[in-house]
Amino acid sequence: RVKNMMVHGTSDMYSAFKAFQEKANLNNKSYVIILSDCRDWAGPKQNGIPASVHLVEEMVRDSKKVVILNPEDRNKWDIVDSCVSLYEDAGAHVFEVNTLNQLAQFVEQM
Repeated sequence: RVKNMMVHGTSDMYSAFKAFQEKANLNNKSYVIILSDCRDWAGPKQNGIPASVHLVEEMVRDSKKVVILNPEDRNKWDIVDSCVSLYEDAGAHVFEVNTLNQLAQFVEQM
């Protein structure tokens, strides 16, 4: 990355989530913790909405809780290809975690 400029067109959350679901055996005791910036440039879209949102809904339905630890600054959420609000609407809990203090605060809350 050149001086923190954004790199476009490479993330595909749909494929990542689909591969995870094929390997994981989720149930009502499962906690899913995702480390992601929630950007979905390359994933398929359904009616203009990233198809990865539907997979997040499925993970929320099939598990006890879905948590996303997002290393990106909150002021960059929901800009361009960011799906943060869509994933939250699907039932995921998203936390900004890009420092050790933020990680510690998240662990305290859990």
